[in-house]
Amino acid sequence: MRKDFTLPDLQSKLDLLESGGQFQVLRVDIERLFGMNDVARARLLLFAQGHGCLAIETDTGVTFRRDAEVRATSLGSS
Repeated sequence: MRKDFTLPDLQSKLDLLESGGQFQVLRVDIERLFGMNDVARARLLLFAQGHGCLAIETDTGVTFRRDAEVRATSLGSS
């Protein structure tokens, strides 16, 4: 867990990614940043899409991947 990791930090990391670049965030940090309720998943997907990324669920968290042509994002997509 990154105690001082904030949404602006994540935004900055995603904005710096080049096409095909990836950034991984641990599940505990995702839950802290986006919550764990029924709208958290949608919030996460919209955040990723807004930064031109796909959000890919992994065993340990979420990998954000910059995709030049993000049309639709869904966890589990690659």
